[in-house]
Amino acid sequence: MPLVDPFGRDITYLRISVTDRCNLKCSYCMPQNPFHVEREEVLTFEEIARLVGVAVDLGWRKVRLTGGEPLVRKDCVRLVGMLAAHKHRPEGEPRLHQLVMTTNGILLARFARDLAAAGLDRVNVSLDTLDRERFRAITGYDKLPEVQAGIEAAVEAGLTPVKLNTVLARAGATGELEGFLDLARIRPVDVRFIEFMPFAGNGWTREQVVTSGELKERVERHTPLTPLDSPRDGGPARTFTGPGWAGRISFISPISDRGFCSRCNRVRMTSEGRLRGCLLNENEMDFRTLLRSGAGDAAVAALFRRAVREKPEEHPFHQAVEQGVAAAPSLGRGMHRIGG
Repeated sequence: MPLVDPFGRDITYLRISVTDRCNLKCSYCMPQNPFHVEREEVLTFEEIARLVGVAVDLGWRKVRLTGGEPLVRKDCVRLVGMLAAHKHRPEGEPRLHQLVMTTNGILLARFARDLAAAGLDRVNVSLDTLDRERFRAITGYDKLPEVQAGIEAAVEAGLTPVKLNTVLARAGATGELEGFLDLARIRPVDVRFIEFMPFAGNGWTREQVVTSGELKERVERHTPLTPLDSPRDGGPARTFTGPGWAGRISFISPISDRGFCSRCNRVRMTSEGRLRGCLLNENEMDFRTLLRSGAGDAAVAALFRRAVREKPEEHPFHQAVEQGVAAAPSLGRGMHRIGG
């Protein structure tokens, strides 16, 4: 049975950042002068595998590896293999249903087949533009062809459905909507439009947020959308397809939808082993110190249970946004240090 938080939500989804380092410098994620934790402060593969083992015993069914960029961590394929062991059981239902990864796609063409062979089920690729010059401006690097090759390699390797995580801020990006819709029409991908969220140093303002409702209305002026049922452990995304489409689109609305948090089913582990119940809430619990103190699995499970009990009802920006005020997280963590 999954753990249930005080607000009746089944918590079944653990996101684990394996590194806070990245081979891109996306403006909404990585500050100009980023702080990185030292290598000895980052969880080892063995520590991550132990945490996942305890988590699946408690009822977590889905694990996602994130970063930073997870594929810049040496031997990340080996970690996938270690965690995939939890998907196998001699009899009955597997303990872990889904093992997935979020990546920027730069290294995906190199590793897609190995990741699939190791037991990864699918990937999400962060991609905010289909224009090469704009990609360079956002990320600091001229690497769009590598990302596109990575997406194709993931499809060929069976890491499907490939999901594209797309943030369209108002400054110059909304004209790209049609290009992403074309992808959903002709390719078996799920383009997920995510509202621009406030993090330390990313230049967020309320005016820059293009809401899901605005995007959906623009799509429906030309194309009727059919809602799809949310998959098991799908979380707060709202998913649709169009007539004759090979793929689909989803809307993720953390800013405009006050009910967004009521559908949250996840917690997040940072690369240095600090668990937070909400992406935008600074309350964290220190698992690394517990692991390295020699504590047994029962103590680790108890801390997981405590984290679920203390998971907040909603993120702290809803009321602030309604009042026209928004501040960066109080401890100044950029997205790269939390885990995407």
